[in-house]
Amino acid sequence: MEIWARPQETVDGAAATDGFHGQVVIRAGGTDRVVGSYGLANRTHGVPVTQETRFGVASFCKMFTAVTIASLVAEGRLTFETPVREVLPADVDLPWLRDDVRLTHLLSHTSGIPDYLREDEHEGEADLFTPVMGGRPIYDLRTTRDFLPLLEALADLAPFPAPPREFAYSSTGFILAGLVVEELTGLAFTAAVEERVLRPLGLHGSGYPALDGLEPHLAEGYLPASGVVGEHSTGLRRNVFCIPPVGGPDGGAYMTAADMAVFLEAYDRDQIAPGLRAELLAPHAEVEDDVAYGYGAWVIHDRLGSGRAVLRFGHGGFDPGFECWGFRWPNADITATITSSVNGVLDPMRDVVKAIAAEALASLAGS
Repeated sequence: MEIWARPQETVDGAAATDGFHGQVVIRAGGTDRVVGSYGLANRTHGVPVTQETRFGVASFCKMFTAVTIASLVAEGRLTFETPVREVLPADVDLPWLRDDVRLTHLLSHTSGIPDYLREDEHEGEADLFTPVMGGRPIYDLRTTRDFLPLLEALADLAPFPAPPREFAYSSTGFILAGLVVEELTGLAFTAAVEERVLRPLGLHGSGYPALDGLEPHLAEGYLPASGVVGEHSTGLRRNVFCIPPVGGPDGGAYMTAADMAVFLEAYDRDQIAPGLRAELLAPHAEVEDDVAYGYGAWVIHDRLGSGRAVLRFGHGGFDPGFECWGFRWPNADITATITSSVNGVLDPMRDVVKAIAAEALASLAGS
């Protein structure tokens, strides 16, 4: 159990070796085992990453959307089986949206509705939004409704088959879920998440800041100058004009790795939508062996050397200029989170963190 005995040293060494820029937190039994801040938050001015630096966490936020819907379910405002058309704003007109698409399908990626980003058409590209904007500037995307033209453009792919379909990752479903949140709460989606999820957990530094505002402790994001992840010796460029200036239902909040860990542990304690944790983490979509998707969360069974399966839940995130990874092993009381402000550098650190966790799990299991 060599690296579990010295996890901070192991992570520090990996960060130095791989040129990692970001944060790493590993918690076990309610105690911090690793708290690391590495590299630069702003390369132009040489500003270092600190524990207070907030990073874009991209699709990790799909967990926020799901638990916000769950909070409305807990209040009796709707159910996961509610047809989406019944709870969308009356003025949202999407002729391709079938009457039999329900919230359960949106939150589990089984609706059969394509991803508005059409990522399969631009595989490997870090700049996800430019190809689908149709000439509109990215800074037009400030509210959930600003995404409607991107959803309306899916009409050229319709009709869509009846749900439920096999798992097919689609951010479109989460934009629709965000519109439902706005209709039922009377709040902007971002305000609803802050009011129902983040603030009750004391996460006052986490949220959806406007990137053209004056926000402290925000990391800048960087992507390969070529725009293609994995290409080498091409240099970097800032992600200006590559992501919406305000995040939304499918991603784009900013937070620290420590706040990600707080959220995951509160989620596991069933604090956010009491009584619904089991429903959120049920395997609503089978993806592959030992990998399923619940509502807004990956539900994974890691195999130890003994063959024993250990539950892990959480989500990763990828946006132009930002990546993150946040998971919890509830039965072992271990949480691990990573933030990064450079595309293409998170994977080596994730592998180190998973190796540390694997040793800890094996130790606890006696295998």
